[in-house]
Amino acid sequence: MIHLTKPEKFLFLEIIDREVNSFLLQLRDVLSEKKHATNIHITLKGPQTSFALKNNIKQYKNDHPEIDINGVGRFDNELSHVVFFRVACGDLKKYNLWRKPDYKGGYNPHITIYEGVNREIADVIYKYLLKCEIDLTVRHYEFTEYTRKQMTLQYHSIKSYLKNASLQSYYSKIIEGARIVIAENSISLTRQIHSDN
Repeated sequence: MIHLTKPEKFLFLEIIDREVNSFLLQLRDVLSEKKHATNIHITLKGPQTSFALKNNIKQYKNDHPEIDINGVGRFDNELSHVVFFRVACGDLKKYNLWRKPDYKGGYNPHITIYEGVNREIADVIYKYLLKCEIDLTVRHYEFTEYTRKQMTLQYHSIKSYLKNASLQSYYSKIIEGARIVIAENSISLTRQIHSDN
């Protein structure tokens, strides 16, 4: 009898820059409706049964000492609405580091910052983040193989690692603004639901 292995593995580009990671984790936690079991990452490949990409990854990292997180995007799935940060990281396909057969959006490296069932909240978050004009440079990242059954990767604490006071203040303002935007719109949506009944 032949046992077929179900493709359960994904390749992530994981952000390990402490300042950027801490900021994005906190922001995602404030905005998201669900708990996440993974670090801040870009899903590059999968699902697959295995990867053999050591040389490809080495070459990519040599060619790309840093990547940039800039710009905000938005798309809808059947059951959820997604807001994400665009990631400028060169052509991953050139290194055979991009293949997402389940993803219908073409080539679009991104970090999901909000995924939820409420379209109005997704729209509000998208507009808020556009106004923030976030532009982050990441010099510390790694490629991580993630198995679907894994509960978590090495989860970095969301406690602030920020050393630069002005940068910390900037990040804090964005996070606090996000809390206010979510709170105000939750109240507004609740009132709308009650008035409709």
